[in-house]
Amino acid sequence: MKRTADYMSGEGSSKKARIVSHSRVLHIRGFQQASKEDITQLCSPFGTVEAVLVLTTPPQAFVQMATEEEGARVFTYFSSNPAYIMGYPVAFSFSPRDHIESRHTDANVNTILLASIVNQRLPVTIDNLHTVFSAYGQVLRIICFQKNKFQAFIEFSNVQSAILAKENLEGKDLFQGCNTFMVSFASQKPPLSVKSNNERSMDYTVAVPSSLASMQQGILPSSSVALAPSMGSSLRSGGNVMGSMVGGMGVMGMAQMGRAPMGSVVSGGAGSVLLVNKLPIDDAVTPDALFTLFGVYGDVIRVKILWNKRDTALIQMATSQHAQVARQQLDKIDFFGAKISVNTSKHSEVGAPNAEGESSHLTKDYSGSKIHRFRGAPGRHEKNAAIPPSHVLHVSNIPVAADQESVQALFQNDGVQIDSLEIFGEEGKKMAYLWTPSIDHAVRLLVKIHNRKVGDRYIRASFARKK
Repeated sequence: MKRTADYMSGEGSSKKARIVSHSRVLHIRGFQQASKEDITQLCSPFGTVEAVLVLTTPPQAFVQMATEEEGARVFTYFSSNPAYIMGYPVAFSFSPRDHIESRHTDANVNTILLASIVNQRLPVTIDNLHTVFSAYGQVLRIICFQKNKFQAFIEFSNVQSAILAKENLEGKDLFQGCNTFMVSFASQKPPLSVKSNNERSMDYTVAVPSSLASMQQGILPSSSVALAPSMGSSLRSGGNVMGSMVGGMGVMGMAQMGRAPMGSVVSGGAGSVLLVNKLPIDDAVTPDALFTLFGVYGDVIRVKILWNKRDTALIQMATSQHAQVARQQLDKIDFFGAKISVNTSKHSEVGAPNAEGESSHLTKDYSGSKIHRFRGAPGRHEKNAAIPPSHVLHVSNIPVAADQESVQALFQNDGVQIDSLEIFGEEGKKMAYLWTPSIDHAVRLLVKIHNRKVGDRYIRASFARKK
């Protein structure tokens, strides 16, 4: 196991490093520059990030997970799958400390934030707050009050979302040039006590009274984001209400998304769009193929292959976390004979496909798709995030009566060589492992067979850990 000097107390150079085999606190080194959000997005697929400490001399960071088990997940995964921050490979090791101790760490870190508005020139509504804070996770409850200035308690469903919101919104303007956010962790413990849903308080976990229906239009469940009607018209007409970038999330971009159908998946803001370069010019490379491949690591909202640059695509994921995982796992993999490049795009959304036009077949919207893998199942996302592309596929939901010969026959016309297969399962559930010659072969097969209808069922395909 690797050695870690305890830099958190400033004693890294004077104390001998101890060997530790497990800890919920990890030491990260190797980068030249990083933010707390970079570290949080890197580790959040494996559990709850409770605290992050970034030091500049020398460049290093500490991340505190909720449990030792989650810390072990992070360490194990990145030991065999190197991570990169701004192009530099980083190394993880366990810290001797059980928690991060620093005057820079918030002692009251929890799921409730206290947001105060300074330099207030325009009124603030509960809808404004819900729209902005929902970009970073599921908002459960909000209570607004006036104490020398406008303030509000915002309760998230998890600590990770609260940390992201605090880091991104602190010091940012709600409206252009005014209404500046001051954000801190509240001393209150969850849950917030909301006595009634009205214009000053709201519990989003219970049904909204009909008298408040107009106030709630455009607000979606979970971490989805849409704009209230009163804000949408001003934004779309070019007004400056929330017209500047808020916390880097681009509320203007969200306004242009309009209202999404209930039940659809909507992107969570900045960092949720990926730029994919070096795609092969091949008829098999379609929005559906990219939806299936990137959908292994997150829910895909829209795919756009550029009309005048067919080797480039923009892919909008449901959240920045989904995008981060997809980027880490799919960057530089072989895809139909080409080694693709995957990076985070500066865009906050991918434009909706045109109803008409020569390039409409190159842009597709999947927000209402019924085959998203992770909607409503965050634990499943964490599990799949740790499985990198492999030359072996796991195929489930195959016909109960299937045997070696019939399974081989299912895929014999897909033009991909299958070296061997193994069928397993019981009690009416049949699955199989398919071994192919390379990751490129496995990718080709996955995008062809996932969600294929066989008899009365749809088969599912994903990468497997099998050697």
